[in-house]
Amino acid sequence: LKQMADGTELHAALEVTGKPRRLAPVIENNLLRVGQEAITNATRHARAREIKVILDFGEKQFRLTVRDDGAGFDPAKPPPRSGGFGLVGMKERAAEVKGELRIRSEPNQGTEITLTVPLSG
Repeated sequence: LKQMADGTELHAALEVTGKPRRLAPVIENNLLRVGQEAITNATRHARAREIKVILDFGEKQFRLTVRDDGAGFDPAKPPPRSGGFGLVGMKERAAEVKGELRIRSEPNQGTEITLTVPLSG
């Protein structure tokens, strides 16, 4: 998030809730990739001015939320892929970790991508 915001007028914020801890490598990798894609989409395609990333470490689940104030889109008719990982890839990564991906967006209203992953133990 910091790397993508440095040198730009983008206002980026990170919030961590719960007790931070390491997660299984497959979960961490997929969370990283989904987060990177959501941030990239917000900066490149949505022309967002503000992005907020929330990492929520719950006892039984982990939640990653990426929220922006960009152009938004109709989730029923997502924009065509432009060479990136895309929404389809995010959904595939969510499925790999038995997670749930939610996409909330409306044209001119920004986008919120949330990946919730169940944790064992």
